[in-house]
Amino acid sequence: YQHLYRRYEVIDDYFKSQELYAIELETLLESKNIKFKSIFEIGCGAGGALNYFLKNNYIVGGSEYSGELLNFINNSKLKNFVVSPENVKRYDYDIIFLNHVFEHLDNPKSFLLDIIKKMAPNSKIVLTVPDYSRIDLFRYPGGNLMNYIHIAHKFNFSYLSFKKLSNQLN
Repeated sequence: YQHLYRRYEVIDDYFKSQELYAIELETLLESKNIKFKSIFEIGCGAGGALNYFLKNNYIVGGSEYSGELLNFINNSKLKNFVVSPENVKRYDYDIIFLNHVFEHLDNPKSFLLDIIKKMAPNSKIVLTVPDYSRIDLFRYPGGNLMNYIHIAHKFNFSYLSFKKLSNQLN
């Protein structure tokens, strides 16, 4: 779906822009007093967030679905850290991060159950998803529902629906 969204014209620019959400994630985890030394990003795109964490001495790993983006990663210093999803055997990382990936999955609940089976006992899953119920609270989309509607979204979440799913999975 990357091409549907015209997410990037130049992959290098997309890679650089991903550093911003890495900084936001690191800041959020620090504000919650969550210490971590390792992070695995599912759906890491061009790998820009992982590159930020690698530069800051975190242990990194990732998976990506797009062949074009995997090819880009395989020609970078991240080539030994990122694999296609079917090659992930374990998630032995402090943080397993999905940044706007969850809403694209065919079966989100089953996907999470699979991650839980493969992750270390002290790992934490961090997900970012669009929250349709509170779009007015976030800088993007700034209250504009049309910026939330995407053809590639298979599921839409609200704070309450996501909380219910989280409770079902304990």
